[in-house]
Amino acid sequence: MEDKVLSGGETARERKKRILALVKSKGVEWLELECAMWTVEIMETSYHKLSDPFKPQAVKSFELEVPLYDRKRLDKSFYSDNPAIGSYYERKSKVVVDNSSNKHWLGDVLRVLEDNDKTIEAIKVRERLKQFN
Repeated sequence: MEDKVLSGGETARERKKRILALVKSKGVEWLELECAMWTVEIMETSYHKLSDPFKPQAVKSFELEVPLYDRKRLDKSFYSDNPAIGSYYERKSKVVVDNSSNKHWLGDVLRVLEDNDKTIEAIKVRERLKQFN
């Protein structure tokens, strides 16, 4: 099987070897800082807090009629029989996970930037993190 050529003209195997050699010579701290700086570069188009999905009337009615305690005890067949409700909760769960992951990642990036005296970049990340609070 032939390796796919990636941007920059190298194959995945070549890129892996190059990055591993750089990590071996420069250390894991270098890699952490490179990842943090790359995150700052792409932050304008990535790492935004996602809004909750639109709640359909079926979900609103369901939440009014069924107490939270009972909702938590329903089995999966209920959601299969009521796809609008199941689909909403799946989308909402994905939003919660994505927002939590992004917040955690940006917190890690902020730590690396602060440890490396990257003040301007740290300010940008701190501003973006405010969206998640």
